[in-house]
Amino acid sequence: MSAATDTFVAFVDLLADALDDHETTGDALAARLCLSRFHFDRVIASVAGEPPATFRRRVLLERAAYRLLTTARSVLDVGVEAGYGSHEAFTRAFARAHPSPLTPRND
Repeated sequence: MSAATDTFVAFVDLLADALDDHETTGDALAARLCLSRFHFDRVIASVAGEPPATFRRRVLLERAAYRLLTTARSVLDVGVEAGYGSHEAFTRAFARAHPSPLTPRND
């Protein structure tokens, strides 16, 4: 494995531990991996194909989709758990991430 891949694996492990800590910043994650913020963003984006913040947001929304399918929790509860402050903000982000084939697109 390359150094970038090793760093990405460490990032995913760190992200899994800090996923529900919505106060965690990119600077804090970079520091925990002993990287500068610039190098952290560059390495993670090169391996993941997207910046760390986008990757984290996607993971939270995918977990929310799973929880909506497998639990009886309300949309608001799942949205708050994913770090959104309101039902509207969560449903907007969710609809952008998981467009319905039945909903017309406004591109």
